[in-house]
Amino acid sequence: VPHQELPRRSGQDRWLIPVGVVGWQLGAPGKLVALTAEQRLLSRRARRHVGVIAESLLAPGGVIRLRDRFAALRARDQKALVVYLTAFDPSYERSLQLLFDAARGGADVLEVGVPWSDPSADGPVIQRAMLRGLSAGATLARSLALCAELRHSIDTPMVLFGYYNPILAYGPERFARDAAAAGIDGALVVDLPPEEAEELDRPLHQEGLCRVPLLAPTTPPERARLLTRSPAAGGFAYYVGLTGVTGAGHLNIEDVAARTA
Repeated sequence: VPHQELPRRSGQDRWLIPVGVVGWQLGAPGKLVALTAEQRLLSRRARRHVGVIAESLLAPGGVIRLRDRFAALRARDQKALVVYLTAFDPSYERSLQLLFDAARGGADVLEVGVPWSDPSADGPVIQRAMLRGLSAGATLARSLALCAELRHSIDTPMVLFGYYNPILAYGPERFARDAAAAGIDGALVVDLPPEEAEELDRPLHQEGLCRVPLLAPTTPPERARLLTRSPAAGGFAYYVGLTGVTGAGHLNIEDVAARTA
């Protein structure tokens, strides 16, 4: 079986995967190079002989990987750079490359948007990105596959961003299981209130993943405690800096700073 060597760390402290083990390799200068279908097949066969390469990348994973990342940042008195990109925008290959570049460029957490036809909480920029993703063939299953492909090359925490309808149609238990297998660490579901989240929180918690709670300027303290004390809550909380859709231009930085102090 070709290329049986294990992944190794580079000087930049990121994973390098040998050709023939996964579907993508690092090419000069630090670019992902697509392998052929035959090489991908060899990859799958090689993994069975090499051992599960993903285990070395996924452990520790889930909420632990998120907590470890934020703990390391706190120890250095640094803020987290959380980068959002929509899956499949503008294509599978380009999206994979952009996410890889973001991780390699210093993103502390990747927030991967799952394209959906009715992104009611988002403004025109993300709406258009999701439309492009859908036009490129994105589904929840394919977005998970993209993240699984990416996980072979990075150890950056990844959180899926999206809406509950695709997860409900997919099945919450199946989603949690497949997300964990893909190397996802958590889910940020913008339209799922905590009173109705138990059917997702339970399988996420069982798989060691978290559901990132959302807090808003209008969230009273008692509700904030409810949101952050769910069994599946963990990693970090997402503070919505304004009342309205994403991308609005009237963000009050001073108000955000006061509320999150």
